[in-house]
Amino acid sequence: MNLRRFFTVSAILLFAITASWANSDPSLGHYIARQFPDNSDLRARLFSRVIGAPRELAEAFGEHVMQSHKAGTVTVRIVPGDEDFYVEFLNGTGTPYTQGSCIIKRNNSMGYLVQAKIFLQDDPGCYLRLYTSGDGTRMDVIMYGAVLKRGLYVSGMLYQVLAGSFGDIVDQTSSSFDWNRVFGLGEREASTTFAASLRGALASTQAPGPDGGVIAPAASASKSETPAVALASAPLSGGAKDMVVGRAYRIALMVDKAADAGTLMSSLAAAGETPKELVPGDDALGFEEVRGSLDVRLPYGRFPSYAAGKGIPLEALRAALYLDELSNPDSVYAVLGDDGLRLTVALTRDNVGRLGFAFFSQGRELDWSLVAKRGDDERVRVIRLSAARS
Repeated sequence: MNLRRFFTVSAILLFAITASWANSDPSLGHYIARQFPDNSDLRARLFSRVIGAPRELAEAFGEHVMQSHKAGTVTVRIVPGDEDFYVEFLNGTGTPYTQGSCIIKRNNSMGYLVQAKIFLQDDPGCYLRLYTSGDGTRMDVIMYGAVLKRGLYVSGMLYQVLAGSFGDIVDQTSSSFDWNRVFGLGEREASTTFAASLRGALASTQAPGPDGGVIAPAASASKSETPAVALASAPLSGGAKDMVVGRAYRIALMVDKAADAGTLMSSLAAAGETPKELVPGDDALGFEEVRGSLDVRLPYGRFPSYAAGKGIPLEALRAALYLDELSNPDSVYAVLGDDGLRLTVALTRDNVGRLGFAFFSQGRELDWSLVAKRGDDERVRVIRLSAARS
C-alpha cells in the first residue's frame, strides 16, 4: 500500500470513528445541539410580528401551526389578558408544558416584555424564568417547583436572548450553573429499569386497580399480613431479569400493604433491603408554589421542610425526590401519606433524555395529576431504596 492510499484509508476510518462517536456522544453539548426541541428559529423569524410588534399588530397574528427546524410542529399564538398578553410558542400538541416551549409575557399598555418561560421538561414545574435586569437578562432555573438557581446573568436584553438559541443560554451560564443537574445524561439507568420491570410485572399479573383513577386506601397491616415480608425475600426462579422484575414487584406490594412508615422500614430491612427515610434537604432553596403561572414574582417561598414524623407537603413531593436523587442517583422511593396513600416512585428517563416520574399504587401506574388532586394539605413521608440490588 503506497503512502497516499494509506493516508486516504486512515482519514476515512478516522472520519467514520469520529462520526460514530458524535452520534453516540451522551454529553450535554450533544444533547442540547441534537435533541433539545428548541424553537428559537421561529422566535427569531417572527420577532417583528409577535415578540417585538405593537400589541395591536401582535394580536392580529392570531394562531398558526408552523414548523421549526429543531422542534418540529409548533403552535404560535397570542393570548390576550387584562393587564398583559402572552406570546406562546408551544411545541408538539400545543400544550404549554412541553419541553422547549416558550411563553412570553408582554405588557398591554406599553408592549414591553415582562418575563418569559422556557420549559425544560414536559412539566409545568420545570422551566427557565427569564426577566430584565438592567442592561442584561437574569434567569432562574426551576425543576419540579424547586428553585435550583436564582439570578443567573445572561448577556443581552431579554428580546435578544429570546431570539437566540437555548444552546447560547447554556453556554453563557455553564460556568455558574451545572446544567447536568437538569440534563444529567446517562444517569438513572437502574431506576428506569426498575420502573420498566414493575410495569412488566403488573401487566403479567393483571393486578386490578381502583376505578376512576382514585388511589385506594392501603390494606391495614397486621400480624396476619407478615407473609408480605416472606414473599419479598423468597427465592426466584429464572435469570437475572426475573430477579429484577420480582424484586420490583415485591417492593411495590410491600409499600401497598404498609400500615405506616415504621412498619414498612422494618419489613424492608427484614427482606434484605437498606431503607432510609428521606432527611430534610437544604431549605435555603426556593420553591415555586404556583407552577402553572407566569405571574410569580421574586422572592420565591422557602422550600417546605420536613415536619417531625409527618414528612413534607404532597405538592413538594416531586421536587423533594428530584433534589434527593441528585445526591443519591438511581434510587427509588416509597411514599406514605394520610388516608392510605401508598406510592412506589422511580425517576426515569426516556429515549431522548427527558426526565419523568413513574408512580405506582395498588397494582397500577398513576399519572401525577391523579396523585396531586388529593390536595395540597396532605403530608407524606418518603423512604429511599436503591433501584438496583447492591
